[in-house]
Amino acid sequence: MSGSGKNGTESPPNRFTTQRQAIRQAICDPSTWGPFENAVNGLERGFDGIGFVFSEKDPFCGIDLDECRDPVSGEVAPWAARIVKDFDSYTEVSPSKTGLKIFIKGRLSGGGIKTKYVEVYDKTRYFTGIAGNGNHKR
Repeated sequence: MSGSGKNGTESPPNRFTTQRQAIRQAICDPSTWGPFENAVNGLERGFDGIGFVFSEKDPFCGIDLDECRDPVSGEVAPWAARIVKDFDSYTEVSPSKTGLKIFIKGRLSGGGIKTKYVEVYDKTRYFTGIAGNGNHKR
């Protein structure tokens, strides 16, 4: 956050940031990324979860299905179950427990895709809370 402070003094740029801003900055800065082993070590030291940054340098694409899962029963909405079945890839329950995240190999032509309940990205996006609670396929 920058701007004029009291008496016309300039406040330091980027002194304060929200978590969302910090994540957006980190997504664009590969020097803030680390290997999987470092993330696991962080978990062992008490971090809450692992995140994954999709970039042009990896072969992965992420599909985020929102509001498709009952957090108590675990029941998945039929529309989401069809998507999971069609992609037949590693799928995890989202941190909110009301959605699913699917990891696939692939590329999008153009930018990401965002609808009310489905988002698809292959670069400059971050999936939070990767927990290893999914089904492992291929």
